[in-house]
Amino acid sequence: MRNIILLIIIILFTSCNSKLRNTEEELETQKKIILELKNNYRTEKQKNDSITKANQRVYDSLKLIEKKLIIKIDSILRLQQKPITSSTITIDSIHYTDIISDKYWKRGVYYKSNNEGDRFYNVKVSTINNQLRFFFLGVNKKQKDKEPIVNIYELDEFKEIYLIDSFKVSYNANYLGGCEHLHLDDALLKQLDNLIIKEDTLYYYKTIEGDRNYYSYKIGSKGKSKRIKTKIKSNRIFCSDYPIRGFINPLKTIIASTANYSMSFNYLVSENVDIKNLDKLPKVDFEFDSLFKTEEGILIEPNTNKGIFIGGIDWHKTKNILYFDNSGFDFRCIWELDLDNKKILKIVPEHEAIHPFFINERYIAYVENNKIMICESPN
Repeated sequence: MRNIILLIIIILFTSCNSKLRNTEEELETQKKIILELKNNYRTEKQKNDSITKANQRVYDSLKLIEKKLIIKIDSILRLQQKPITSSTITIDSIHYTDIISDKYWKRGVYYKSNNEGDRFYNVKVSTINNQLRFFFLGVNKKQKDKEPIVNIYELDEFKEIYLIDSFKVSYNANYLGGCEHLHLDDALLKQLDNLIIKEDTLYYYKTIEGDRNYYSYKIGSKGKSKRIKTKIKSNRIFCSDYPIRGFINPLKTIIASTANYSMSFNYLVSENVDIKNLDKLPKVDFEFDSLFKTEEGILIEPNTNKGIFIGGIDWHKTKNILYFDNSGFDFRCIWELDLDNKKILKIVPEHEAIHPFFINERYIAYVENNKIMICESPN
């Protein structure tokens, strides 16, 4: 009897033990299934998150493209409107970077070329229908040709650059001591009467076999220029066989003239100006030379002790104030000259700064090597 009971207990224990093992195996299987499901869920979630992010990026990109297209369509529509001349509007704010703030005017970079060897000259600004566009000449100094190619550029409100046209300039290799960059700078200085903005059109010329051929380009069109027969008058008067350059103010009341080393001012008595006979015009009571010290008849810039060499000049739109660069060949800077108050103020000290252009009371544009620059009046 005892043996039978023992046998029954052994059988029951063995059976329970077997069921326990089976239960544990089932639990392990279930755990593996649950783990696999979790892993699959994570994988699917990561895929979905990745797709969601990609879709968001595409959406954001499309929204940005849509915004740019709306702005461009608006830009095109406004260009088709009757143009508002730049003298009647105000650009409230111009965004520029790499800002320098010191005792001179605040200044910074509006546009910079990434092409090695690029140099810019003769910047002009159009604010037709309150849209800011820059026009300037560009040349790559890596060119070894004695007649390097000069490009005419338009820089639109999106800072996208467009090549309008090209031409060649020549210079005398035996002039200015044989320095190539000085020859080129001098040749481009003689282009300061080029690029003329009138309403919604940019006019420019190309000298071919000694004759000026004039062209017109509709601002903002990014289209082809047209050859025109009309000679377009500039407020900058140059004469190829005469050293004096003249700059007429927008009010057409005064002409500033320079032969590089000084500056004189005369009242205009008619629209017909003979650059070779300016001394016959009434003189403005302003002595430019008195603003600088003189050594052996040469005007000296006090901070550098280098001789004054006047390059680009541009007038204020409504006041007897002008802006000029002391090109000085490697010792440059930009000045504000107030004729009425007989004051002069250096506003940009960098030696590479040339060819100022008055935008409005707040901003002046100029060029500095391969950059279009902006300086901002503290007033």
